[in-house]
Amino acid sequence: MRRLCLASVAALMLTTGAVANPLDGTYRIQQLAGQPVDWAGFLQVEGSRVTLQSPCNSYAATWRADGTGRLTPDMPMIGTQAVCASPELSSADATLRQVASRAEWLAHRDGWVRLQLSDGTILIEAIR
Repeated sequence: MRRLCLASVAALMLTTGAVANPLDGTYRIQQLAGQPVDWAGFLQVEGSRVTLQSPCNSYAATWRADGTGRLTPDMPMIGTQAVCASPELSSADATLRQVASRAEWLAHRDGWVRLQLSDGTILIEAIR
């Protein structure tokens, strides 16, 4: 399984619940696979759970800290399977699901979150 890494020590707090995680909250998806999005999509961080919402479906995964700042999937990404209202939204939804399942890192800074590959390729960028 692929690993998701946070670019911050705050990542260690994701699964403990001892301290409120500054990443917790909802972010609006701005870019998907390097392209701006023209639909309302959201990425939410809540503890060890990362949720993605497209106009059609939602997807979620939980992660486990290994003590070094790296997170590993605790379970495979799950999602709903609703039918989209248009072929364009259906395509965007499928791309979101495919791109998110490849993420290896979760980076953040000053109100934005990025799911990316370990080589720095940005898969999803979202802002508060």
